[in-house]
Amino acid sequence: LHSCRNHKMRALLLGLLLAACEPLCSGFVLTTRGRTRVLPSFDNSRRMAAGAAAGGPPPSTGVPAEDPDDVIKSMLAAAPYELPGLVSRSLKTVSSPTFFVRIAELSDAAKSEDEKMALSSLATNLVNTLEVIVQRTEEKVDGASTLLQEILAVAAEDDGEFMVPLAPAKAAALREAVLENRASLDDSFLSTVQAWMRKCTDNGLEGMVTILQQVLQLYASSMLIADDSVNADSEAASSAALLDKVFATSSDGWDALLRESLLGDSPVCSSELLLAEVQARIETVVLAQEAGSYSQRVQAEFLRELSQRIQQLAGSTAGASITTE
Repeated sequence: LHSCRNHKMRALLLGLLLAACEPLCSGFVLTTRGRTRVLPSFDNSRRMAAGAAAGGPPPSTGVPAEDPDDVIKSMLAAAPYELPGLVSRSLKTVSSPTFFVRIAELSDAAKSEDEKMALSSLATNLVNTLEVIVQRTEEKVDGASTLLQEILAVAAEDDGEFMVPLAPAKAAALREAVLENRASLDDSFLSTVQAWMRKCTDNGLEGMVTILQQVLQLYASSMLIADDSVNADSEAASSAALLDKVFATSSDGWDALLRESLLGDSPVCSSELLLAEVQARIETVVLAQEAGSYSQRVQAEFLRELSQRIQQLAGSTAGASITTE
């Protein structure tokens, strides 16, 4: 029982770490004369969100909370090699300090030494598993932060500062950097981008927020485009080709492109057909992603914004409905 209480204290610290951590970027940026500068010092160790740490989707507020007692019972009945998988599936519950308090309470109330020993052993194994998760968390966030820095660096001026909005050449370089690293842009990377956006918003660094939003938009467009050979200057002869051209165009140029392609003298297609193509892309690409994942949420939000632009331009209230369930 004394051992179980020690484990509880260690687990409380681990739980607090996992519950509070997120990829912050202390000293990440500063603004001078309307510019945003990226500094070389990034402090992001031990700060990954718990869901991304386990390689799973971010916590969903619509999912009912698990009963800690049910989770504990299932873990007590599981073989040791099954425990890591159970922890990953119930990480939000297990990483809470109150979960280990509950284990200690059950140990206090246990009527047999065997039951107490089983709970003590479970606490030991859980602490060891969470320590591994924390270590992997640090490795993931370090890798994601380094990759994000490398991508952002191509859009910086020679003096290391950013001009917002980005010059066309810098915007093109940023797009190319995202495309080159597309295979590495996983949920860990996306959660890091969003955490940096929150940090920059809190610090009033709106220019950097704009650039990070561009990174997310470029990621979404690169994942949703059906024909990688299409660019902003390509000719579009169908609704599918037009949608790919929109994806290859900066969001700042969407309105002009859509106005010409939908309402011009030689329209490519109707707004209804383009919205139907958006819906088809949702069904074939977005809904194929893991439900609730960062990748699905970013792509769905990207398509939602595009659908709203199309509807506003056409003066229509009907259109594609973004559904990720």
